[in-house]
This record gives sequence, C-alpha cells and structure tokens, in this order.
Amino acid sequence: MFHYLYLIIMNKGKFKQYLLKKGELWQSVFMIMYLRRFGLLPTDLKDRPFDAVSCLKYCRNVDDLDELWDLAEEIDENYQAIESGLDTIRYGRPIPWQYDFIDVISEFCNVKIVQTLGFGALVTAYCWAYSEPGDVLNAMFNLMDERYEKIIKGLTEKQIKLKRNMLLTLECLYGQKVHAPIQEIPFRQILDDYLSVAGHRGFLKVLKAGSTPDTELTEKEKKCLMFAYYSPYWDDSVNLVRGVLPQSSLFSQVHEIMHEMYGLWVSEQEQSLKDTEFDALKRVAIYADTLEGCIVDVHMDKIFYANVYIKRLPVDSICNGYPDFLVYFRKFLYTVEFVDDFSECPATRKFEKEVDSCRQSLQDINEKLDRMSPEPSAERTKYLKHRQELLRFLDSCYHIVM
Repeated sequence: MFHYLYLIIMNKGKFKQYLLKKGELWQSVFMIMYLRRFGLLPTDLKDRPFDAVSCLKYCRNVDDLDELWDLAEEIDENYQAIESGLDTIRYGRPIPWQYDFIDVISEFCNVKIVQTLGFGALVTAYCWAYSEPGDVLNAMFNLMDERYEKIIKGLTEKQIKLKRNMLLTLECLYGQKVHAPIQEIPFRQILDDYLSVAGHRGFLKVLKAGSTPDTELTEKEKKCLMFAYYSPYWDDSVNLVRGVLPQSSLFSQVHEIMHEMYGLWVSEQEQSLKDTEFDALKRVAIYADTLEGCIVDVHMDKIFYANVYIKRLPVDSICNGYPDFLVYFRKFLYTVEFVDDFSECPATRKFEKEVDSCRQSLQDINEKLDRMSPEPSAERTKYLKHRQELLRFLDSCYHIVM
C-alpha cells in the first residue's frame, strides 16, 4: 500500500514538472479541456485561481493520472492546429465575430461562457468546440465567416451610397471639387476638399441630408465599425457587461485622443486671439497605441477634425474588407481609412519618418553616452538633455492611457 501511494506521489511530481515546462496557452488549453470532461467552465469553480497544476488535486489513483497523461499527449499532438486556429480568430476576425462565436458555442454546448475582452473567453469557447464530435469547429468557422462577409459587404454598399448622396449635395452647393469614380474617392478627400468651404455646421447638414434609410446601419454593422480597430491593451470587461462602449474600441480611442486635442485646440485658438504672433499647432499625428497599427491625424487649423488611418492585416482576413467610412461621434467629425502601408499617405508617411528619425537619433546618443566617461561634463550634460527631449517627443507620439 505504501509503495502504491509513493508511486502515485512520484508520478504526480513528474507530471507537475511536465505541466510547468509548458507555455501559458498550452496550460490554459489543458485546464479547460480537463474541466470540459466534467461539463465545467473555469468560472464555475469556487476554487480560484484554478490552473493546469490544480487538476492534480483531483487525481486520486493511477487511472486518473493515466487519463491526465492521455489528455496531455492529445494536446501535444494537436497543439499546433489549436494555436493556429486561435491566432486566426484573434488576429484575423473582427471583434464582433469573436463575440458571436463565443455566444454560438455557448448555446450549442449548453454552457454560459462569460464574455470578456480578454483572450481567456475565446480560448474557452474554442476548446469546447474543439472537443465536440464531428467537424463542429469548422462548421462554426464557415457559418461565422459567411455571416460577417455579408455584414461587411452590406456595410460597404451603404457607405458608397452615403458617399454618393453627400457628393451630389456638396457639388450642388459648392461646385465639383473631386473628379473620380465614387468608389475611388475616399471620405478623407471629401472632408479635406469641402469642409473648409461648407464649414462645420454646413458639412453636418449635408451629412444629415445624405443619411437616408438606405444608408442606415444595423446594430451588427455599427459594432463592426466601432471595433474596426481594436487595442488589446485595455481589457475593459466591466464596460462590456454594462453595454458601454469599451475603451479598447476604435470609437473610444479616437474620441479620447480628439477630446484631448480639442482642449489644446481651444486653448491655442484663444492664445492666437491674444497674441497675433503666436504660432499655433495646425496638425498633430499620434499612434492610437504602441502597436502602431492606427494613426490619428488631427487637423487643428480653423476647423477641428481628423483623418484616421488603420493598417490592414498582413494576412488574408475578413477585417481587410472594411470600406473607408465617415464618423460623427459625440461632436467630433473624422474619417477612417484602411491602408496597406502608412507610406501611402503623405501625412502618415511624414509622421512615420519623424518617429523613425527620432529613434535613430536616440540610439546614436545612447551609443555616444555609453562610450563617454560617466564623470559629469558639459558634453555629457548636453547629450543627456537632448536624450530627454527625444524621449518626450516619442512619448507624445503615442496615446498612453494613465
């Protein structure tokens, strides 16, 4: 009997070390699939935190331990496919697609997977679908892809109609300023060409007149636009549960940036009235976050608005099919446009060059400082001061939420 218990303890120790050598995602998959066998979700457990190693608590004999080894071997054999499938969803599917996927899996498997903006809910749903018999997972993928391809196609058609309606009205009121097929004219160009002559109020009247029942968006289409860019840096599951637009969504991020820039614009406008020689900022570009996948180019001259540029994914993805669109959200007006590379637009190309130049200068200064004596000197003080200036500039190029 003693030998039997000793054997179990030794094997448990060996298995624990095996688990701990695995990556975080592998351990999450193992834990979820283990609980799946009992019809449980991680959120069902009072024993928290519950992780891969916690599964050993419920290993009572050699047979239980053998089952854990079998599960581990099964995951090892299929891990590459699981990881690839999760990456496809996480990086290649719209955020509303991901939410719907979790809901569909919850309903199909008769469980309630809690919606969050974190990766955990997606891993849980994927593992449950993966463990279903037959080809359920691929069927779910095809169903969701077909659904969202139709949503984005309808969204594109409505944006083209809105663009056509607005151009017809603007040309009647202010003359023809753009000469190209409607599909080739971005909202950015319409805004840049007509906003100054129509004025903010006049342009909004044209937007309102051009918004007909044919251009009205469904809730699904609105969510696709709201999450056309998504930052994983802000896991705001509280707002998600409350139905409040999460901070990680495009609309929230751009609104925060524009709100901050608007305060600066108002302040500088007032300063310009007091001091005719005051040189106010006319344009400011900023990355939405440190992923550098989204640039907000804020115009701060006589009329306040912005052009937002989102870099398309470097892989074949439904997300790359989004049209450019126009947004008027909480008093701020801006366009959103998708590009393969930021060098396509002069404003973003200039901004990227400034950031790259700053980084290179910072690297050069750091190398010089490394070669210099650590003793205080006028030259060292000069380089340290310049380094601080470069760091401040780099910080100002990113929207950092405190």
